Amino acid sequence: MKAEEGREVFLLGLSHALVHGYMLIYPAVLVLIMKEFRVGYFLLGLLGTISNFAFGLGALPAGFLSDRLGARRLIFLYLVGSSLSALLISLSTTFLQLALGLGLLGLFCSLYHPCSLALLSHFQERGKAFGIVGALGNIGLALSPLLAGYLASLRGWRSSFPSFSLVGLLLALAYLIHGRKLGIGGEGRHRETLLTPAREDNGFLTPALILLVCIQMLAGFSFQGATTFLPTYLGRRVEMQLLGLDPVRIGGLMASISLIIGVIGQYLGGYWGQKSEPERLYLFLITATLPSLLAVGSSRNAILVLSAATFAFFYFFAQPVGNILLASLTSASARGRGYGISFFFSFGIGSMAASFCGLVAEKISLSAVFYCLSLVNCLQVALAIVLRGMRRKAPSSLREGR
Repeated sequence: MKAEEGREVFLLGLSHALVHGYMLIYPAVLVLIMKEFRVGYFLLGLLGTISNFAFGLGALPAGFLSDRLGARRLIFLYLVGSSLSALLISLSTTFLQLALGLGLLGLFCSLYHPCSLALLSHFQERGKAFGIVGALGNIGLALSPLLAGYLASLRGWRSSFPSFSLVGLLLALAYLIHGRKLGIGGEGRHRETLLTPAREDNGFLTPALILLVCIQMLAGFSFQGATTFLPTYLGRRVEMQLLGLDPVRIGGLMASISLIIGVIGQYLGGYWGQKSEPERLYLFLITATLPSLLAVGSSRNAILVLSAATFAFFYFFAQPVGNILLASLTSASARGRGYGISFFFSFGIGSMAASFCGLVAEKISLSAVFYCLSLVNCLQVALAIVLRGMRRKAPSSLREGR
């Protein structure tokens, strides 16, 4: 990987860590928000749905705009806008203000994924780039519940948001400096593909791509449903009395330990996804998440943490493999749109999981949430089997990308 691309991969990786950090502050401090506003799991889940739906909703126009205006401009906008949104959340005093702030945060964060993936897909070693950026994102995903939970337990839940906001503003400055060297809109090495598409591709929504988007939508549903309530669930079912930790810090710590395993999965997914038949590997990884989800719903203490870590490992292993597969199903000129549609469905439609799982937790139990998500995973497996069969019948030229 050339030095210019290496620097951009590092900055995109840090930005990836931050975007997941922002989106996981709320689940980490959910217990404290419940106490302050005196609301139940359903309304808490509804707040999560608002944030996550905005996270997916903005990805759709972001994907189209990245093909037209340049990915780097939108990534810079994400860094600045999300930082300001986090500051607004910290100043909220009513449930409505909190909901609006979380929605705005989700909307700005939605710009990141389709733009960064479209940019990375044109790199010479895109599998490696996907893996590195994904792994750095997972570090943020794993550490943010721990950091947010720790800050919240010391100074209240509002203190978590401005801490992340400061990091975002520093990253925005660094990306602006980097962008001025290359052209913040996408000038330089990738100008043709990001700003002036070589050709229009109005028929890019092939049956295989639609099927892949459906699988990723179900994966997003499972992930968002699990991560919204995982810190609270771990805090109540993992006993660590000897350490003298409160449930908020226990939940954040255990969620971080579980999710840090995903760093390994992300890197391996980027490495193996380009070296093997991606649709076959994708099917295996989706299938492997099923037993771990079932185990999360039925276990406690060390077995529960191990099961959550196993789920995170296979889920994040599958992510770069799916992104590589999507790149092979779209032309260079339509790749931003492809990733935008994918993330709209996986995060936007998948955001319904937060309120659905909140209702399940309120009416049945927190354990039942993970059993329901296991059923969703079964449907993913069925669709992945169909996708693999469809791809095996396709000409080799289409399997390699157009």
